[in-house]
Amino acid sequence: MQFRNWYSVEFVVVLYFSVCSACLITNCPKGGKRSAIQTQDSFSIRQCARCGPAKLGHCYGPAVCCGPQIGCLIATPDTARCLSEAASPVPCTAPTGAPCGDGKFSGKCTANGVCCNHESCHIDLSCRITMNELSEGNPELTSTLYNLYHAISSSYKEQNPNIELSSSAIEEK
Repeated sequence: MQFRNWYSVEFVVVLYFSVCSACLITNCPKGGKRSAIQTQDSFSIRQCARCGPAKLGHCYGPAVCCGPQIGCLIATPDTARCLSEAASPVPCTAPTGAPCGDGKFSGKCTANGVCCNHESCHIDLSCRITMNELSEGNPELTSTLYNLYHAISSSYKEQNPNIELSSSAIEEK
C-alpha cells in the first residue's frame, strides 16, 4: 500500500508542474507555449514588411504603418499589408527609435513627434526632431528628407506632367 501512495505523490507533483507551466490564452507567446523553448538561433528574426505610400513605412502592428517620411497611418488602405504581417508565425522587428511613452502607451519613436506600439500611436514630445539635429546635417535625417522630397515630387510629376519642378536646392549625395 505504501508503494501505491508513492506513485500518487509523484502523479500529483507532475500534474502540479504541468499546470504551472501551462500558458493561458492571454499570455502565450506567439506560436504557442513551446515556441518559447526555441533558442534565438533556431529561427531568424526578420525585418517587418514595408507599407504605406511608396513603401516608405514599416508595419508596427496589424493596422499600424509608420515611417519618418510618412508619419503614422492607422487602419487605412495603406496598412492592409500589415494585417497579413501580423498573422505570420515568424517574428519580425521594425526599425526602432528611442523608447517613449509610459505604461500601456509605451512604445518606440517612429516618426517626428509620434510614439507607437503594436496597437496605436500618440503624440510624444520626446520623439520630436529638433532644429539642431536638422542643422547638424545628420545623414539619416538628411536622406529621410531627400526621400520625402523625391516621393512627393515623383507623385506630383505623375499627376502634373506639364509642370517642371526645380531640384537645385537639394543635392543628391
